[in-house]
Amino acid sequence: MLLLDKPSGITSHDAVSQVRHLSGQRRVGHAGTLDPLATGLLPLLLGEATKLSPFATADDKAYETTARLGVRTDTLDAEGAILSDEPVDPHLDADTVERALVPLRGVIQQQVPRYSAVKMAGRRLHELARAGQDVTPPIREVTIHRLQLLELRPPELRLAAICSKGTYIRQLVSDLGDALGPGAHVIALRRTRVGVLDVSEAVRLDDLRQPGAIASHLISPRQWAQRSLPCVECSEDQTRRTRQGQTLSWNELNHPGREPNARFALVREDELIAVAQTADEPDGAYRLLRVFVGPTPAQGSPDLSDE
Repeated sequence: MLLLDKPSGITSHDAVSQVRHLSGQRRVGHAGTLDPLATGLLPLLLGEATKLSPFATADDKAYETTARLGVRTDTLDAEGAILSDEPVDPHLDADTVERALVPLRGVIQQQVPRYSAVKMAGRRLHELARAGQDVTPPIREVTIHRLQLLELRPPELRLAAICSKGTYIRQLVSDLGDALGPGAHVIALRRTRVGVLDVSEAVRLDDLRQPGAIASHLISPRQWAQRSLPCVECSEDQTRRTRQGQTLSWNELNHPGREPNARFALVREDELIAVAQTADEPDGAYRLLRVFVGPTPAQGSPDLSDE
């Protein structure tokens, strides 16, 4: 896993392509798309670590954003066409903004932006929007754990948010602008955290062009698991059987608990062997969600080519 501090102006796919070229690793993915306008933490997954994608992308995420009140755009950010431009009350105060933020916290129903990668009828919404097709985007349930006003300088304000997978900060800002009256759009967005991963650990794309830079910044799947999940140490024989797709008995596994539907990691020294999940019954067994063949390039080897 490579933690990238994505610059503004490129897509997440562009970042993946550049790291694929720099590393020589064909299997590269990312854990959560960032819009071209956005900067900040973009976890990249290399080689066997691409199997971590469903777990890393499911984590809560933290953002800081700057909004421009009074102007609505079709993309809900500064890259879109202006739809309306209304005056903003220069005396707008923090208490008024706070009241407008209250309904946007907690479990909410959020409409997916028209300009997004979500698919409808086999096509991405942004493709339908650019083709001029009138479609009603779906509504999703998301959780906003935190939504805090950091600074208010009309017509701009800054917000901090911690939210669940699938949340669109652009839509939050747009909904806030509508609640305040004149509308709003995002002019800056930075992702600061994905689960246990923080942007302070991330490396800039330009810095990865130095020889050996990628290898020196990798986080192994084992290191990610140690920070993200309860870990159960396996013997050599247990490792072999797990990699053959076998599950072990609870007594043999020495698992610390059997909470239903709980994820945990099976590890062997510096290797991540598997990610598993307990059954939905308290006394049930577990199932293997992903098994890692190991060792992987992320375990310290400077050779990032496929085996």
